[in-house]
Amino acid sequence: MGNLDLEKFIDKQRAGWNDVAEGWDRWDAWIDECLAPVDHEIVSLSEAKSGFDTLDIGSGTGYPAVRVAETVGSDGSVVGIDLSDNMLNVARKRAVSKGFDHLNFQTCDARILPFEDEKFNTVTSRFCFMFIPDLDSTIAETYRVLKDGGCVAAAVWASADKNHSLSMPVKIMQEYPEVPSPPPPPAPGIFSLGASGELAGRMKLAGFSDIKESYVHMMWEYPSSKDYFKRLMDMAAPMRGMLSMLPPAKQAEAKEKIIDTAEKFATDGVLKVPGVALVVKARK
Repeated sequence: MGNLDLEKFIDKQRAGWNDVAEGWDRWDAWIDECLAPVDHEIVSLSEAKSGFDTLDIGSGTGYPAVRVAETVGSDGSVVGIDLSDNMLNVARKRAVSKGFDHLNFQTCDARILPFEDEKFNTVTSRFCFMFIPDLDSTIAETYRVLKDGGCVAAAVWASADKNHSLSMPVKIMQEYPEVPSPPPPPAPGIFSLGASGELAGRMKLAGFSDIKESYVHMMWEYPSSKDYFKRLMDMAAPMRGMLSMLPPAKQAEAKEKIIDTAEKFATDGVLKVPGVALVVKARK
């Protein structure tokens, strides 16, 4: 991926996440509940505590930055970064509503962090690293801005077979010739870091040590398969992008296929779809 292609790719990512910010705001309470176990594991493994300064990479609408801010308290600080201004505007409103003066958000590219060396005690990230092109630069930058002995805790999606709520619609949409198959890792993508050892190995190459992996199980619950599709398209920028590649008639067909397939997870009219995150902890 040349420099020009890389910049176009990032611009496309930015536009995609800007486009779904309203959906993330709309479903905030639900997504917070579903992903609470992941946030808890990230904060715990980061070893954040009162008075710590923390960087959260890929904060989106404010998570897990908000949870870290609760942990470090007003004697500490949290800076959350993201490509998407629209997502961060939601996060900023959330920080104000909670009265967190020690939580701030900044729009920037995670490949070049605008912070001095050894500024942060901890670094956190939730479902961001797998989307970053030139991830090794971000990992190197993470190492640079961490204090000696500090920890990074980053969550990515585990493998596709453990996350049917995400892999099923991708598989259906890729049945259409208009939707290209994703390039294999290390190219960025939803499941590009899902294999055990993938992210851990890249952190080791950057100089990190004491590296540990843990799996976090969660349950996505939806009142109906149609509601599942709506939330998916409201929030999942990559899914929305894939669907937009299809002409209207095929979009309608793909939608019905996804809704029908989701029904297999229904019990007493409620969809319950298990999911798994892979959290990697590493120390400088």
